[in-house]
Amino acid sequence: MDLGQQTTATFDTPDGEPQTVPTILLTEPEASLLVRYRNWLRRHHLSRELVCGDCGPQVPLEAFIEPHQIGLKCPHRFLFHQGLTRASFELRDVPEPSPLSIGVAHVEMPNRDALLLREYQQFLSRHGLQEVLWCDACEAREDAPGIRAFVTPGEIVVECRCTRRRHKGLTI
Repeated sequence: MDLGQQTTATFDTPDGEPQTVPTILLTEPEASLLVRYRNWLRRHHLSRELVCGDCGPQVPLEAFIEPHQIGLKCPHRFLFHQGLTRASFELRDVPEPSPLSIGVAHVEMPNRDALLLREYQQFLSRHGLQEVLWCDACEAREDAPGIRAFVTPGEIVVECRCTRRRHKGLTI
């Protein structure tokens, strides 16, 4: 599978020694996807940690995703993009659930969000990455902040203790 243009990058290890790692240059559409997904997480008061499938969960990726530069780094590789993306930087607010609310808010995801999540899942798979999500609103209420999320051909669900985000139906 072609992952794009490749080069190398050199970083200092924690002991100060230089280490050269293979570097995959992300395409503009991939970079735009990452910025759009970052914005989606912020709108929904969610946070995440990325993990390299080869390194395992004990070694989280160092990740920075900004409109002009993206870097995802683990001990054996670096995914990188430099330059502005076409992604919209506008953040629309999603109301935060009230700490006193009883029950779970149900949010039907629009098709554009479902397409974004499906495309992002494909990006993770293509690059051998995994993601751990948590809800900032649940964490602030000192509730269990974990997220259950799945993407299937007919349904996408992202739910925590306070909100169930769902899209039912095929997205192409």
